[in-house]
Amino acid sequence: MGVNFFEGGRRITAIIATLILMGCAAWFAFEGGEDRVVLETSAPDERASWTLRSCDYPDQWRPWSEKSNFGDNDPVRLGMCFRANKDKKIVVGFGPEQQLQLDSFDGLRPPPVTYRQHVAAEAWSPEAEAYMREQMNAFEFTSDEAREIDKKQWTLRWSRFAQNVATAAPWVMGLLFGLWIISSGIGWIVRGFAGVPVRKDFRPDSEGAKRQVPQRVSTGWIMVTVYGFGIAWAIAYWSTSGSGNGGGGLDFGKILLWLAKAVAVIAGFGIAGFGGYKFGQLLNIMFPKRFKAENYDILPLAFVNVVLTAVVSFPVNRFTFVGTWADSIDKWSRANGYADGASVAFFTLWLLWPWAVVALVREIRRLRSKPESAPADEETAPPQG
Repeated sequence: MGVNFFEGGRRITAIIATLILMGCAAWFAFEGGEDRVVLETSAPDERASWTLRSCDYPDQWRPWSEKSNFGDNDPVRLGMCFRANKDKKIVVGFGPEQQLQLDSFDGLRPPPVTYRQHVAAEAWSPEAEAYMREQMNAFEFTSDEAREIDKKQWTLRWSRFAQNVATAAPWVMGLLFGLWIISSGIGWIVRGFAGVPVRKDFRPDSEGAKRQVPQRVSTGWIMVTVYGFGIAWAIAYWSTSGSGNGGGGLDFGKILLWLAKAVAVIAGFGIAGFGGYKFGQLLNIMFPKRFKAENYDILPLAFVNVVLTAVVSFPVNRFTFVGTWADSIDKWSRANGYADGASVAFFTLWLLWPWAVVALVREIRRLRSKPESAPADEETAPPQG
């Protein structure tokens, strides 16, 4: 009886993938950490306010030494998050007053505008440390703010859970996708040397092929799991880092916004999957003998299409007019409080490029195969009755 090495390899891959998922589940179950009340501010003249957004680099987190009580709830860690500017620096003050003279309009000269520019310092500089210490010493809660935190403190646990998902999901995705790449790559190489067809464990003329039982173990669920973690990570990251998540606590409007974000993320992954499906059709058109419709999976092709589009987008954005479009969309998105949402949507639409190419190739083939109608010949026309 022939030994089925491919089935053994699939089982080993499935066991390793299961151990990765079990490790992730154990991390979620026993991960420590504590609930934190985050007060964010980005400038000296901006009062710190409660937010559910995470405080990650380059933002600076400075906690008070002792935990605080809000109402009858358990003590929580209270800290202030100093948001960094676009240069990854902390705004610590304002410069001297300056005046800007506006252009005349209809012969009228408007008065000059007085303004003061922000003064920023490196996060580890003595100026920034002194500024952050001064802001924390001067901060005091109002009674309304304390009641608001007391009322909605339960949302901190959900926020911490979302932050844990945003932290763990990329690691799980990377490990599972790397495992799938290695397993598929080894199987493809061994099949090539052994002359075994794709999706088969034995050569058609071998004794093992006659005795082969239906495959019992499949590794296709690994890529489905990678996609699932990708969706969870996108939703969690958007919920904890998005610009529209400030304001401490959940209400009906924020729940609807969260659901809208979840639908947008799922729709984006659906577009990526459709792009992978069309990418497979394009490979089938270009290499009909190597890539047959029944021999390729949509999920891996979707990942390949995303990576290929991302790599090509760098020179396209740099050297073509598409870069101007992308910059304009990014500025509009940030100005309207959508962070990178519009830019991600713009990139997602470019994942559909295989669909346009396949449609164009099929139309060209249809026009070429269309028979040309012969011109009417009066001498050979049938006699009239």
